[in-house]
Amino acid sequence: SYTVVSGDTLYGISRKTGASLTTLYNENGLSSASIIYPGQVLNVGGQASTPTPAPVETKPAPSTPVVESVSAG
Repeated sequence: SYTVVSGDTLYGISRKTGASLTTLYNENGLSSASIIYPGQVLNVGGQASTPTPAPVETKPAPSTPVVESVSAG
């Protein structure tokens, strides 16, 4: 759940919690015309109040072939 504070918007709450706007609307019986109030508790669909960042996949750098030139002499 998330408790609305002064200045919050549904979009901002969506960004803070990781819940989609659609989830916020559906879980709380809201629409794009709804007004939210400080102190109001919203269900964020089971999302954590602080979203966990997705793991970043790291790939090794491609091998660069070593080219050596040999001079006669």
